[in-house]
Amino acid sequence: MVDTKTVGKNIKKYRCIKKITQEDLAERTGKTSQYISIIESGNANISVSLLVKIAAVLGIHPSLMLDNKDENPCDDCERRIKYLTRDCSEKEMEIICALIQVLLRNLRSE
Repeated sequence: MVDTKTVGKNIKKYRCIKKITQEDLAERTGKTSQYISIIESGNANISVSLLVKIAAVLGIHPSLMLDNKDENPCDDCERRIKYLTRDCSEKEMEIICALIQVLLRNLRSE
């Protein structure tokens, strides 16, 4: 059984991290901001299709909204990278890896 409080808490957490308002999330999911508020307060059951749609808007894997434990931020980041690159070709992955290497070199040299 899905814990609606956990799902709501996580939707709000990732929505705030992404700096998306309830109104923006509502518009992008075809729901009302009032309904998003009810979901975030844990007072509404959410369909799997809406869970997936919200996750897509937030750019996260849907499983993150079901998680009841505090995660290591690196785990979340790794999961997001896997989710964002799930459909990439081998060539695209090579480019992404090269970009990450350049970014890391620049970050570490500052």
